[in-house]
Amino acid sequence: MVDRPESVFGVACDDLVDSRELQSFIGVGVSAITLIDPADRVLTVTPDDAARDQIGSLVCDWNDGQQAASPWGPPPDPRQSVRLSLVADAEEAAQRYVDTYASAEIDTPYGPTAQGPRCIGIDDAMPTGYCELHGWLSNAWIDFTVSGLVTDGYASDAELLDAFMMFTDELVATLDDVETTEAWAPPVSPNPVSDCASVLTTDDVVELTGITNVFVGPSWDGPRIGQYSYAADTEQAMRCSFNFRDADGWFGAAHVLPEGAWGFDTASPTWLADGEASDVDGLEAGDAVIRCADPADTCTLDMRVAGHWIRVEVMPPPPADVGYVPAGIDFEAARAAVVPIAERIVANIMAD
Repeated sequence: MVDRPESVFGVACDDLVDSRELQSFIGVGVSAITLIDPADRVLTVTPDDAARDQIGSLVCDWNDGQQAASPWGPPPDPRQSVRLSLVADAEEAAQRYVDTYASAEIDTPYGPTAQGPRCIGIDDAMPTGYCELHGWLSNAWIDFTVSGLVTDGYASDAELLDAFMMFTDELVATLDDVETTEAWAPPVSPNPVSDCASVLTTDDVVELTGITNVFVGPSWDGPRIGQYSYAADTEQAMRCSFNFRDADGWFGAAHVLPEGAWGFDTASPTWLADGEASDVDGLEAGDAVIRCADPADTCTLDMRVAGHWIRVEVMPPPPADVGYVPAGIDFEAARAAVVPIAERIVANIMAD
């Protein structure tokens, strides 16, 4: 049994949202939506995104199973997905989010600590509908979003909102009776990581891939005030992207969850079914798993380093219609350097 974090909320997803009723609300698109067991969520996220799990959040994801046609493209059809994410002990951060994005034009029946609920899609003749609720309610930071709604049975956004509020009202009422427990504390690593430079530098990537128009570091748009950023900052998790210097976007990344080896320990048996153990200098046998056989898919190497969970990813060459990738990026050279990049990360961390 892996020693790993559990939700501090002590309730199951179906205690908060009935999956059958949710299916009826969202309608059936390409296929029925299914709930991803929160215990299996680590199989679907990067290490930095798993920081949310490490602080004891409850993340409930339902989706229709569609995957992107390639790492560079969206799913082939409108994707249906639902996320309910609860974070404890984050009232100030939740209010900062609400104050940034709340609109005076949207009614807030739950008071000033909430943004929404709101629904859109019908009044503006959108292909599918979307509903959301964000805020600090019932002692939890709630993010509840529904995408890909089939709206044929609704006459207006207001009618859609009424149906959505049947879920939000029950959610808030149920959480009123939930008492949170103490969050899991990970084992402390003897080799801490503090920022991207302590993991991998720009010079490292240039040297190992031969790609010069690159810089390594965080990359994001907008303010860092959502649940992802809150959890990442709390756990010092990071996505160190291999960014293009002369264009938007990136071709790879090192994802880091400090003291998150539980994620590697939980998922590595499943990864081995699609990949193989990798020999990485500085690591023991079984500390690294690589999945890089499909040239059209992302080349991925996960490893356990000094108690941390780290993933190195390099994307495949983009399709010809992707116009924002600068010329001269040798994706094959970058993919061939995945193991050397991993070894440099190990050396950088263990040198401290």
